Amino acid sequence: MKRKQRHTGGQATYGYMWKGGGLVPNPHEAPVREYIYELYVLHKKKKAVARILNEQGFRTRQRALFSGTSINRMLIDTTVIGKWRTNHALSNNKNTKWTERPEHEWQYKEVPAIISNKLWQKCQLILKEQNSREGIKKESKLYLRNDVVSECKDRMNALTKKQKYLCPSCGNNNKKKNLEIFFISQIKSFELRKNEKKTRKKMRLNKRLLLHLASELTTIKQLLEFDLGHEEESKEIRKLKQQLEQIKITILGLEQKIKEQRKEIEKIKKNQDQKDKLDDIWPSFSKATKERLLERLISNIAVGNRSIKIVFKSTPGVVKI
Repeated sequence: MKRKQRHTGGQATYGYMWKGGGLVPNPHEAPVREYIYELYVLHKKKKAVARILNEQGFRTRQRALFSGTSINRMLIDTTVIGKWRTNHALSNNKNTKWTERPEHEWQYKEVPAIISNKLWQKCQLILKEQNSREGIKKESKLYLRNDVVSECKDRMNALTKKQKYLCPSCGNNNKKKNLEIFFISQIKSFELRKNEKKTRKKMRLNKRLLLHLASELTTIKQLLEFDLGHEEESKEIRKLKQQLEQIKITILGLEQKIKEQRKEIEKIKKNQDQKDKLDDIWPSFSKATKERLLERLISNIAVGNRSIKIVFKSTPGVVKI
């Protein structure tokens, strides 16, 4: 008879739980774990992701605040894509700290995934880019910042305060405003169509987050009821009350988002053949949406003394957002 795999100890990673000797998604935590990756793709900063989660009333399994370190740990954990890493640490005895084994000795076991491979790859690319620039001062918050090269073939630096790009090698420079005006003139042939599937996916995640927070709200109220007899508020009770208010605000925001997404889906269904000109609606996009579209559309931007050339990844056509 085939023996079942048994849980030998240790806490399951956030978003998972032990069941029948193996790891399975925790229905309460899994949507939050997925939300972490979505936030990281959007904001590209681990501390920013932790801050947003904390401000919205989300907490760790131990009811602690999220941190940049905990977010980083989750971002590199392959369990979420169905690859649970085992045999990666070693300890000789109880008094010795665990040490990392060589990578070739690691083993992986298949478990149910929480996020898609596509979302995982997006996060890993951002992490790789950030690690390669570790210790280097961040250059800019401009959305037209990636792959801007000068005529000397060197990458141009984006200067936030002066709102321009400067080549450290040849001194060539150009204003950010000029690049944006030229870019808009080059996307007249691109058409935009809303993606119903993506909107539905976002709405499903928001609904699951709503269930998570509703459950947390009930738990916090029960915890607070036990402390009603005390005259003085403890530090822990004040924290719970703060979290309670944060959750209430987040729930209202999520309910509003779900309503808007329902309306958006209905609108897409009614106007399936309707397409908007990308250059007409570009100014209305948020910075995050512009960054996402630029990543999909542009291969590189070459800037000369009197010329700008944009190399697109694909020929003009319909772009889905």
